[in-house]
Amino acid sequence: MAVQSFGSGLKSHVHFHILVTDGVYFPDGGYFAMGFSRTSPPC
Repeated sequence: MAVQSFGSGLKSHVHFHILVTDGVYFPDGGYFAMGFSRTSPPC
């Protein structure tokens, strides 16, 4: 999560940027190979 506190006009404009994944990345064999396992949605 990142908090941005100013807009382009330098006025107070507090808002949040959040990145949420729907699973887990894991190494899968090769040097750059990655696998992805989906998780169940929240209750």
